[in-house]
Amino acid sequence: MKRSGWVTGVTVIQLLLALTLLGVTIYLLVLARSPEILNEKDGAEAVHGLRIAAAICAPLALIYFASVLGLWKNKLWGWWVGFLVNLAAAGTLAYSVIDDGWKNSDAEDIALPVVFIVLLVLLVIPAVRKHYWGQADAKQDAALIEGKQA
Repeated sequence: MKRSGWVTGVTVIQLLLALTLLGVTIYLLVLARSPEILNEKDGAEAVHGLRIAAAICAPLALIYFASVLGLWKNKLWGWWVGFLVNLAAAGTLAYSVIDDGWKNSDAEDIALPVVFIVLLVLLVIPAVRKHYWGQADAKQDAALIEGKQA
């Protein structure tokens, strides 16, 4: 089955998110070992916080990589994994903006959930959704079956 530009685009964006999260995880772990952090007054607490942040980012990166693998292999589960992880990220980030109040939020606080919302929209546009849900293939299969029976 030929991949549309929308499907390739969504897969590439998911891959970029996975690579970004992996890079952030590695950066946090390297930062936790830096002399600047270790020599601070509350260095142990800072290192602990950085390790916790890395422990949160690493599984998310793996989930995004799993989604990319499924999307690349044209699997419906890859679409679902991508949809659900982006839904969770968008919901969590949007809730944090709303919870803090609009007046306390700056452009970066608002832009981050918008990125995940846009990715959700890209996942559910008809060209992408039909590709993974097999609606186009189901119509072709039904036409073939009807042609053989006639």
